[in-house]
Amino acid sequence: MLEKVILTGFEPFGPYKYNPVYDTTLKMDRQNLDGLEINGLILPPNYYKASEILLEKIKEISPKIVLSTGLFSSISKIRFEAVGNNKMDGKYSDDEGRQPNGDKLIVGDKDFYRTNVDNIALARRLDEIGIASEVSVNADYFVCNSLIYLTARNIEKENLKVKFAFFHTPWTDNYRDLVEIAPEKTIISQENLERAIRTTLVEMK
Repeated sequence: MLEKVILTGFEPFGPYKYNPVYDTTLKMDRQNLDGLEINGLILPPNYYKASEILLEKIKEISPKIVLSTGLFSSISKIRFEAVGNNKMDGKYSDDEGRQPNGDKLIVGDKDFYRTNVDNIALARRLDEIGIASEVSVNADYFVCNSLIYLTARNIEKENLKVKFAFFHTPWTDNYRDLVEIAPEKTIISQENLERAIRTTLVEMK
């Protein structure tokens, strides 16, 4: 019997019409991988609703693994985010027009929550197969950070038996002619993004 995993990607946000993790999540939905069934889940770029939708899906299908992905155009490699911080900020508003300026996600709660995987081992594994990667403790403070913080919090508070990881990706090469990408920014191949997802999921088993 296949074990269920959830793969999440965000809808396009801010001025963007595209988001590589949106299309990749749709593409990989229902794929089977080394005994795993991938359940793709598209999330809105919203500080709170994204984690609520994910929590609902976790409770619905009881996955072994959740891997969430997000676009961060300024990074130079796949970046595993080990920590979600209790802070909201960003140059763009979320899909409800919310544009906080350093506000707390949950007033009175912990400053941060950690994902519950060995991010260093995950990054090392990607490096071993030729995909440059790193680990960060600052996911910025936009909707990706809030998803990490609130999901890690939900897992801890509700004692959910699920492994949770998050990584950011740069733009992928299939958007080169669709999006104006500054020449100094890194672009990785779509193939490597998909390989990174598959390898991370198998490593998390």
